[in-house]
Formats: sequence, C-alpha cells, structure tokens
Amino acid sequence: MTSQYRHRRTSNPATVFTNPLEPGEIAVNTANRQIAVGDAASGAVGAPLNLLAVQIFDTRAQYPIGSLVTNAGVLYRSKVAVIPAAFDISQWEMLVGAIDPQYVAVAGDQMTGPLELPAANPTLPVQATHKGYVDAMLAAKSSVIVADAPPTPAPIDSTLWYDTIGGQLYIRYNDGNTVQWVIASPQPNTDQFVSKSGDVMTGSLGIQASGPSLILDSTAAGDDTLIMSRTAGINRWMMALGDSSPEGGVADGSNFSLSYFNNAGAFGATLLYGTRVDGLIRGGKTPPLTDKSLALATTEFVKTWAAPMDALSYSGMQVNGGVEVSQERAQSVLTLTNINAQYAADGWAAAYGSATAVFTVQQSGPGNTPLVSGVYFPNFLVMASSTALSTLGAGDFAYFTHPIEGFRFARAAWGTPAARPVTIGFWIYPTAGGTFSVAVHNGDHTRSYVAAVTLTALTWQYRTITIPGDTSGTWLRSNGAGAIIYFTGAAGTTYQTAAGSWVAGNKLAVTGGTNFFSANANTIYMTGLVVLPDTEAPSAERSPLIMRPYDQELLTCKRYWEKSYVYETLPGTAVGAGACGIKAPGNSGGVGTPAIVAFSVEKRGAPTITIYDGAGTATAISTYTIAGGWINGQPASLAGTSSVTKFMSAAPQAGDRAVFGFDYTANARL
Repeated sequence: MTSQYRHRRTSNPATVFTNPLEPGEIAVNTANRQIAVGDAASGAVGAPLNLLAVQIFDTRAQYPIGSLVTNAGVLYRSKVAVIPAAFDISQWEMLVGAIDPQYVAVAGDQMTGPLELPAANPTLPVQATHKGYVDAMLAAKSSVIVADAPPTPAPIDSTLWYDTIGGQLYIRYNDGNTVQWVIASPQPNTDQFVSKSGDVMTGSLGIQASGPSLILDSTAAGDDTLIMSRTAGINRWMMALGDSSPEGGVADGSNFSLSYFNNAGAFGATLLYGTRVDGLIRGGKTPPLTDKSLALATTEFVKTWAAPMDALSYSGMQVNGGVEVSQERAQSVLTLTNINAQYAADGWAAAYGSATAVFTVQQSGPGNTPLVSGVYFPNFLVMASSTALSTLGAGDFAYFTHPIEGFRFARAAWGTPAARPVTIGFWIYPTAGGTFSVAVHNGDHTRSYVAAVTLTALTWQYRTITIPGDTSGTWLRSNGAGAIIYFTGAAGTTYQTAAGSWVAGNKLAVTGGTNFFSANANTIYMTGLVVLPDTEAPSAERSPLIMRPYDQELLTCKRYWEKSYVYETLPGTAVGAGACGIKAPGNSGGVGTPAIVAFSVEKRGAPTITIYDGAGTATAISTYTIAGGWINGQPASLAGTSSVTKFMSAAPQAGDRAVFGFDYTANARL
C-alpha cells in the first residue's frame, strides 16, 4: 500500500503521534525530538512506533517516567514525568557520564556540607560513628576519670575511675567473661574509725565481752570525770563520776553528781549527788509539800500526797474524760447537722450554728505515740471545719459539750450558800492559736460562767481552770443535767461575755475570743478531761494516772447509752438474721411470750429503745421457723413502757415462729 503522505510533523510536546499511521509513514515531534513510524506488522498495522530510544534533552519537550535523554554529554533516566522546563537534576538519575556533583563518589570525594550519622553507638570496629561517641571515648582514655558515679558511656578496659563520694579508686577490669569496676587499691576508710586523740561517733557504741567494762581513768585526783549528753550540740545533762573536790582521808573527794542544763545550755542545778566519805545519795533539791510531781522525796512527803491523789481519781465528776468509750460510733466520722448537738463519743457531744460552715467530729487515737513526753492517752476527740466558719455571725457558734448528771455534780452544792469551787483540767491541741473559752452552765442555761484560756497552735498543752461556786440559780441534784461544760472554738457576739464572773443567760465565749475555725480544715483535738470538786487538779504528768479504768468507765457510760451489739459493731449493722444479740422463744399458733430484756446498768431515766433485725433495719425483728429458717424484716413493737432497768419486746404477731431475735439501743443521754 502506498501512503499519500511522506511524513507528518508537530512541534507541540503534548501532541501524541496519530494512531493509526499509514504503514511505513514517518511522524516527527520536533519539540520532543522523537520520530515514529507506522507499524506494518499484521495485527498492529499503523501503530506508531518510537524510533529513538535515547533523546536529546529539550526544554520544550515532555518526558514520561523512564525516558532516556542525553544532556551535556551525560545519559539520564527520568524518575518522574517531566514537563517542558529547564533541566532539573532532581528529576533525573545519571546513568552514564561524568560524576554528578550532588553525589559522593565511592572511590573518594570531598563533601561541601556536614555528614550526620545515627545517634546510636557503634557495635562493630569497622562502623563509622558520631562525634559525641568519639569525644566520650577520647575523654575516657584519660588516665583517671573523676566523678561521683561510674562514667557513661562505659570507657575502655583498664580505665581508672575515682569515686568522689565513696573516696575509692576503681579500675575497669575485663576478665574475658565480664567487665566490671573493681577496687584498684584497697585501703581502709579513715572516716569509719575513731581517732584516739578524740573524735565524734555517728552511731552507737556497743561492748561485747565476758564481763565488759568501760573505764574512765583520770590522770589526776581533783579533775572532773564527766559523761555529758547534748541535744544538737547544746548541753542537757552531766554526770560526774568523780568531781573536782580534792581527795583526802580514806574516801573523801571525787564525788558523784547528776546535773541538768537549761534550753540555752547554761548550767541549771545538781539534782542528785553522792559522797564517798559517807556512802549516801542525796537529792539536790527538796520538793515543797505543795509539789505533787514525781520528785525525789521523803517517805513522809509520799504519804502526805498519796491519799489525796488516790481520792482524786474517784472524785472526778466527768464521764469518759479520756474519750476511751465510743459505743455508738466507734471511730467513724460524723458530719454534724446545723444547730443540733450530736454525740461523737460517750459523754461528749458537739454542735455548731452556721448557715455556711460544715463540721465533722469523731473519736480518734494516736496509737502508741504519747501526747508529750511521759504523757499518754489512748484516745482523743477531733472536731474539724471541713468548710470554714470564715465569717463569724453574731449567732454563730462551734463547741464541744460535756453534760454532767445532777447526782454526780451535787457534791459541788451549787445554788446553795455552801457552793464549792470546781476545777477543770484538760489536754488540747488546736491547729490555730489564740484565746479559747471554757463555759459552765446550769441545766436550763440561765446561769453562765466563762473563762479564757490561751492556746498555742500545733502542740498538745495541758490547761486547768478553777470555777468559783455559784450560790444563785437552779442547779439540779437529781438525774437531770446538773452542769454542762462547753469548750468553745468559736462564738458570735450573741454568746459572748466578759471572762471571770457568773452572769444570767446563755453565754459560751469571752468577749473578743479567737475563731479557731476560721479556715478550712482547722481542727481541735481534746482528751484527758477531769472535773474535780474544790481547787486541786493533777499535774500534767500525772493527769493520765487518775483516769478511771476502762471497764469502770464503760459501766458509767452505759447508764446513759447501751447497746446489745458487741462493742466493735455499730448500731444498724447487718449482723445476719441468726446472729442478733437478743434471742427469745416465739409463738405457736399466734400465741407467744414477749422478750424481757434487762439492762446491764440501771439507766439515768427511762430510755428510748430502738430495735434492729439481723439486716440492720430499725423497728424490725428476725424470726425463725423450722420450715423456713431465719427471716429478717418482721414487724416489731414494744409490749410495754421501758423502765430504767428493763424493757419488753412483743413476740411475733402471726404464724408459727419458734424463735425471734433482735438487737437494740437504749438512749438515756442528757
């Protein structure tokens, strides 16, 4: 077949060759510098076939990926589709020609910029590495590395390291299996030994031998041979095992003495001394007869004071002064409700009045930690302002209160011409300092006496006050409230009065007293309360010794509140239907006998009884049938009015109930 065209041509790089061409027909794209010919083969007649495998690069041309071009005598292959533009070396890879300046020759070359290597340290000798590793290794090659810890990265073997903390020299030793730091030159550490010429030890000295001895050998008679004790370098105690008194006769001089120093380290006094000449030990100070402390004293002195102190322990009018008994709440936290006084422990109630504040109260304890040196109470009462009483209104207040029954307080004879003073002692720890108030009221709050007490923040302190007897007003001497003591942490002007005199009305705090609950989490801790007739109180050191024993205190508390639960179980706890504290015969065919429960202690007055079933539900009992076993939630009622010694619970009302059980609380509190 003969074409009517010899060839076709175009200068547009985007124009593709016409398909089909005449077999043997020539087509030219001058922009792309490409020639194609029409295929004459059977099955592909007229298909344009590119004739140039390698093109000369032209800025007017476009090239698909993989195109081969020559440019400036170098053969390249396109890495991307290239559009008409100047030659961009980043779009091409060199195949044949001179070395491209963007690459480093394997045979050797010179870079014009820095070469960055991975940060990891090399693991093989032939690997290149970074400058940091090289610097570290060069530093490690110094004869001795001085540092407070083993150097990192680990230096080469046989490197020396001086430990500036331990004062020891080490060498990095490779035994063929492991590499480790070992002491290069073992030698004793002089800091671990005491110098013969005198030194200070930082630990205890123990002597273990058969018949050990500590010998203090003075080089001359008449020289003091002393053993001193210090606190932070300040003298506190001194024992002279041979003082400066000269020796003479058979056994004169070089006497013994025990002396103390004040807080500044100045000599105080000699408390105990002994003389060799007569072999007697004497007290350096003789206590006066009014001194009730545990001082060195004569037998006459001891006999004079032993009886009154014994009597004080049985004369205390307080109940649960050491806060050991908490039958109702144990050490659970009670959030108080506004205005209402609520018992936090037996004999101790707390209350506050404020529209914005929130208070909690609980019994707590220090474990085995004394309040102060030599003084220990196992429990105390805690009152905290979880939300502060920040702005004290005229009618606001917050206090502990301790009511005392008239029968207990009658010996003070208040309200009569024979009224005697009463002394109150207590331990207290406030988180804020200032002027604290202690108030005493009669039962109907028509008589008040307020005393001011200065307190220091963040320390336990023992305080005593004596309240003069009130010859006026009505003071019960029966089973009602004989006197009520208030320990006031905050009170507004409505409840304030001048300190130190009896007034009419309900007063709780001294004028201008401190608000101890002005900030969130401010807290007052109290314990060790004693309320004694007359003007005497135990010393701080002896105050724990006159507390009544726990078993006696518990019986006293049960006069006002009692439960059938075991002591550790709170009322309303689900103990199980068959585990109630009280069990009694039920009924058969609807006829049963009420349960009569006798109190362990006669109550102050007829108490309020609350009955609980085994699930802890109030006003319900648990019943038992042979067929059905124990069942909770059965209706409960009292068969009659409770008395001061017992109460009667009605038997189940319907069905056969072989046994019924319940727990109870009896509340006769003031």
